[in-house]
Amino acid sequence: MCSLKHWQTAFKNHTKEKTGILKAERLRDAIIDVGFQLSSDVLAVLILRYMRKDGTLRFGDFVSAILRLTISFNAFEAKDPLQNGTVKLGLAEWLKSSLTC
Repeated sequence: MCSLKHWQTAFKNHTKEKTGILKAERLRDAIIDVGFQLSSDVLAVLILRYMRKDGTLRFGDFVSAILRLTISFNAFEAKDPLQNGTVKLGLAEWLKSSLTC
């Protein structure tokens, strides 16, 4: 619940005029507030996956994106015991990881 409140605060801080709608161009800042630093390529994938056709994101969409990031980072960290930013996966393991997230 603490995380959800934190995410809600980050979302609200980046919605224009507190409308409850986050624009694509403000997503990076909201994600940074939650604690993720993402490349432009990863951000573009999130926008394509979670943004609505009108270029907006609702709070539920934002939570889904943050949960996906959290699960993905946790899965990666579990496979990277040396914490060197590199993992080695076979095809089946990679597919399982990517489809589970």
